Amino acid sequence: MLYEAQMPTFYFLSGLTGNKKVASLLQKHILENIESDPIDAFDIFENLYRCSPDIP
Repeated sequence: MLYEAQMPTFYFLSGLTGNKKVASLLQKHILENIESDPIDAFDIFENLYRCSPDIP
């Protein structure tokens, strides 16, 4: 998926509060981006928190 489509999609999906599949997807993308692009990883983390605030 192109970057330009990823970030808005992650934001949209994060509105599905409590959805474990969405949370898992966001966690996966955080781990994929943490070293190469920590700013994007932080943005994805923000979406993860929006989706599942109880995930450590």
